[in-house]
Amino acid sequence: MIIKICGLTTLTDAQLAKDCGADWLGFIFAPSRRQITPQAARDITAQLTGCTKVGVFVDCPVAQVQEIAAYCQLDIVQLHGQENENYRRQLGLPHIKVFSLSPDGQTLHQPWPADADWILLDTAVKGQSGGTGVPFTWSQAVERCRNSARPILAAGGLTEANVADAIRSLQPFGVDVAGGVETEGRKDGLKLERFIRAARQAAKEVEHVS
Repeated sequence: MIIKICGLTTLTDAQLAKDCGADWLGFIFAPSRRQITPQAARDITAQLTGCTKVGVFVDCPVAQVQEIAAYCQLDIVQLHGQENENYRRQLGLPHIKVFSLSPDGQTLHQPWPADADWILLDTAVKGQSGGTGVPFTWSQAVERCRNSARPILAAGGLTEANVADAIRSLQPFGVDVAGGVETEGRKDGLKLERFIRAARQAAKEVEHVS
């Protein structure tokens, strides 16, 4: 089970997430209250080892994504916009493509990104590209997860209280959280520990049943 903690803006929070057991650390370069500059991200990533660094982008020019990925030593980029298959081919980088679902779990009008290295299921909210903090109905996405040839990560309003249910329902490759482990806009060590513990335990239960 991969656990991705997203929306990191300081070295303190990034190190805290890593120390609590996060596998992937996410940095948002798109407009967001958690947006970080390439320089600030580089200052953080240069001091982190033993974890995978992910950069989040929304409809950013290919060359700019490539430049930031190299500058910040990113391992993976995450695409939250309308980046199509041709864009992803030109990008030439390991990438996560977000596939948005309505809160009731229904598919919106968009192609399934079968060429992506990973697919992230998130909840669509009008006027927002991601990080909505709104969950979707997991039971409605079970078949899509089970039939996917690509690894699935689940996001959308996950917290320590519901992440286990999401994992049991979807049996994803990983989970992604930002606001669900924050207090007043900063990563909360206790919430991180509880979230990661709940996710790991649920993953073990699913593996045992399988």
